[in-house]
Amino acid sequence: MNPTTRGSHRLLALALAGALAALLLAAATAHARTATPIERPAMIAAWYDANDLDEPVRCRNTWVTRVSAYRPRTGIIYANSQLREKRGCSIGDGYGVLRRPTRTSTRWRVVYQGSDVPPCRLITARMARELGLGFVCDPRG
Repeated sequence: MNPTTRGSHRLLALALAGALAALLLAAATAHARTATPIERPAMIAAWYDANDLDEPVRCRNTWVTRVSAYRPRTGIIYANSQLREKRGCSIGDGYGVLRRPTRTSTRWRVVYQGSDVPPCRLITARMARELGLGFVCDPRG
């Protein structure tokens, strides 16, 4: 085998190993889903009520809302910073964890807001990863 062929084989093996690792990582973590057209406005309304916000309508549509596939009673809300800046809305670095009484309820309430690690009593480490927080929960909370 000549050096060029050996290099091509090595490159192909590395590419396959990378693809396999990405596939295994994707299979190991569930992904939260986008909030439905019924859930989204209810989550945003709960966020505005909890924070006593009064923003123009153009700012109300700048929030990212996700619902846990693992535990559908739990959701997350955070700002699309680029869109908020473009529309002249206030920008923050926090997020909110929301909970509803049943899987199908349309009534949400904010159970955590901030930019730190949420307490484990509100969100498990698995849910934190699934919702895109990228860290584990705080067992002290």
